[in-house]
Amino acid sequence: AGSRSGRNGGTVDRAPLAHRSTLAPEALAAEEALREWRLARSRRDHVPPFVVLSDRTLRAIVTGRPASLVALRQIPGIGPTKLELYGEEILALVALAGEGSG
Repeated sequence: AGSRSGRNGGTVDRAPLAHRSTLAPEALAAEEALREWRLARSRRDHVPPFVVLSDRTLRAIVTGRPASLVALRQIPGIGPTKLELYGEEILALVALAGEGSG
């Protein structure tokens, strides 16, 4: 059983969502917002969504809820380039999702 890479632009990241049942409402909102943003950003940049953020990195952001670029940089998968390219957008999405849960 081999794995195939989807070259047709299909959604690859609807896989393991079992962790969702343990997330707080604001984390679920943040995850959904980040997934939508990631897809839009990947289309704009002409790269697969996992190049923008892997599922693992996305989940780490959702559970860690960084509130600053320094905190975001501590998330595995966020290096200097991703911090520069996406940092402010990611932080804004996480903050908005947190506001919507009050």
